[in-house]
Amino acid sequence: MSASAPVVEKRLELVRELGPWASAAIVVGTMIGTGIFLKPAQMAREGHSVSVVFAAWIVGAILSIFGALSYAELGAAIPEAGGEYAYLRRGFGPTWGFLFGWMHSIVGRPASAASIAAGGVRFLAFLLPSIGAPIFTLHLPGIAHWIKPYDFAFTWAQPVAVVWLVVTTAINYVGVKLGGAVQVFLTFIKIFTVPTRSGPPQSMVAS
Repeated sequence: MSASAPVVEKRLELVRELGPWASAAIVVGTMIGTGIFLKPAQMAREGHSVSVVFAAWIVGAILSIFGALSYAELGAAIPEAGGEYAYLRRGFGPTWGFLFGWMHSIVGRPASAASIAAGGVRFLAFLLPSIGAPIFTLHLPGIAHWIKPYDFAFTWAQPVAVVWLVVTTAINYVGVKLGGAVQVFLTFIKIFTVPTRSGPPQSMVAS
């Protein structure tokens, strides 16, 4: 009777089709988020000073550098597919990795994608103001003294944002290379657009 061949467990790995440009574009595109185009005006209005806004961005940049260095060290020490899931599973146990994976899939990533789509539609509304036209309004009653009544206006912006999410999902589903190429294109748009948003405020120019 012949001995059975040993079973070799195949290691799961990500598809290695992203080049240096696409990889760098993903990192840069993640760091230069949609908030850079939406939040500075609100921050300046709430902080009443441009210096406060710059101080907040500097502190955020320092914390981001610390996070990037930590992830680089974790990636070198634990070269496994899964990112934070792999790190939490190895560091704290499979339960915390499992909970993080579900949270990331149900709340984290969908909320992030929704905010990006909402920001894109908000800028698109400057070119096509009809996007903000309401289709219908739904009145939501309040609950005692905790939640006030609210009128939810359903506009064309919501369907357009959903279409944007479907298109980006389809691009990433087609292949890693196509998704990387689109990411490079969008990151270049971000990089060249940021200087146009970093000029002095209109009130300073007027004075």
